[in-house]
Parts: sequence; structure tokens; C-alpha cells
Amino acid sequence: VNFEVHMPAGLLDQPSLPEGALKVTIPVTNADANYLQSLTHLTQLRGTATRTGNAFNADIAGARIGPLTVSQGHVVISPLSVPGPPGDFSARVSGAMPDILNLIDMKPLNYPTRFGIDKKETKGQGNLDLSFHMPLRKNLSVDQVGIAIKAAVTDFSIVLGDHAHLTQGTVNFEIDNAKLHACGNALLADSRLNFDWSEDFRTTNPITTRIGVKGTLDTQGREELNFPSADFLKGPTTINATLTGHRGSLLTADMMMDLAPAMLNLDLIGLNKPAGFPATAHVTASFGPESSIKAETLALSGPGVAVSGNAAFDKEGHLVLLSFPNVHFG
Repeated sequence: VNFEVHMPAGLLDQPSLPEGALKVTIPVTNADANYLQSLTHLTQLRGTATRTGNAFNADIAGARIGPLTVSQGHVVISPLSVPGPPGDFSARVSGAMPDILNLIDMKPLNYPTRFGIDKKETKGQGNLDLSFHMPLRKNLSVDQVGIAIKAAVTDFSIVLGDHAHLTQGTVNFEIDNAKLHACGNALLADSRLNFDWSEDFRTTNPITTRIGVKGTLDTQGREELNFPSADFLKGPTTINATLTGHRGSLLTADMMMDLAPAMLNLDLIGLNKPAGFPATAHVTASFGPESSIKAETLALSGPGVAVSGNAAFDKEGHLVLLSFPNVHFG
């Protein structure tokens, strides 16, 4: 420990020490540190801690949190002269997504649990920038800990609901006490899609999940989203969809589809659209338990085409009702 003291007579009678009165520098190697109660400790910590007149600072060159690597760590506690002084903690955490999710699923964070993520089914490599702001006193509530997380994840893989598997994704996350926001792109079956996902932790509204999806969707991708279409729609369709749900389980979908590149065959109503013939569709759907489709409405339009109707499905997703009160084709 290296220290300097500059204290003229009477300084210790003051309410607090000025910054120039004291400087204590502590090089640290192979330390163990508790940075937030209940989370896995920092280990193998190396860095430098500095105590000045009315502040404490620390720079962390490197450390471990279980299998995760920690770098670029900073701690600032100032002013020390007030009860429960404010503390700011930040660091970059790098590693595999399952290990990162295990860390941020501990109390008081519980992020994966809040939005229904299966940690075992989530993969990828991430760099996580963590930031905490809190008064330094015991028995804090979660709401008193300001939490901000930014993450860049590559080769991202996740299961949404019970069927939609996103893979090979490149995603940026922002998470705080109230919400999660993620944007990027990923493969759904054989379709590369751009998505924008938000999750509200604090709302009393039953809708907590909102996902915007844009891209070109083929037959397998539509099946992944619980739109069974292989019997009547073949080929790629360009989509612009909004999916809503609760804690990651899908409840509704609203989708605009450009059907021009696809073949549409609804023999029951005498509608057979070849690939290359322009047409658009507006599809809305509702989902039941395990994200199985319950019902959908369809409005189809194009040159000489106007079709509207609805369908209902059983709990296994099999069609049980098809109703087209209006059909115009050619």
C-alpha cells in the first residue's frame, strides 16, 4: 500500500477530507470481490484501488466470474462523507450466452426468467457491458439498484415461444430495470429475417412482448411461425409482421405478405395464382397454449383478385373451419 498524507492542523475537525489531503493506492492481485449481493463473486481480480480524501476509485484490469472473463472494470464511490454514498460499477463481461444468462438470471436481476428465455436453448458468444448505480447500504430493494446492460452477441440462437427457432443471429441488446430491447437479424428455418424485439418488465398490460419482423419467408419459415401453409402456398413471400405475446410466448400476429413470387392454390374456392402474378395478403392470427395457432383471418388482393375469409384450428394446429364469404378471381 502506497500513501500520501497532507493534513495541516485542524483538518481533521472538518466534516470531510478535501481531495488533496489523502491518497492511498492499493495494487491488487488474485483478489475475490463481492460487487452485488447474490451474484457470483469476482475472482482472480487484478487492478488498482485508490482512496482519496472523499472518494474511492478502482480500475479492474482483469477478473473472472465463474467461466466468464471480466475486463474494463471501473468503480467510483463519491462522496464518501454522506451516509450510503452513491456507487457506480461498470465492466465488460465476455463469454458464452448460456453462462451470461446464468449470471443475469440470479437475484435481483432474473432477466431470462422475466421474459421466458430457455437458457439451455440459447447459444452464441457475447460481450456484455454491465453498469450498476446504487446507494451503498445494506438491504437494498431491486428498484433502488439502477441497472443498465448492453450486449453484442454473435452466432445467436434462441427459441421464441415453443416453436420459432432463431439461429445464426447477430443481435444487439439493451436492458434496464424496466425493459429489454433487442434488434438484429437471424435465420428462421432457411429464411434470414431482421427483427426488433421489446419486452416490458413492469407493465400491467397482458401484452409484454412485441416483435417486429421483416424479410423474405419461405415455407419452412412460415411453419416455424405457426402459419401452416404448405398445402396451399409454395415459394418465398416478403413479410412485414408484428408479433405480440406475454413473456416470450406468442399470442397474436399481424402480417402483410407480398405473394408475387409464390404460388397460391386454394382449390376449394377455385383460386390458383401462379408465381409472378402480383398479389398481397393481410393475415392476422391468434395463438393458443404452446403457441399453437387458434384462428386467423385472411384478406387477399391484387389485379382482379379480392378474397377475404377466416380459418379456425384445433389445439394440434389442424384446420377445422374454413370460411370465405367473399371471393373474386378473374
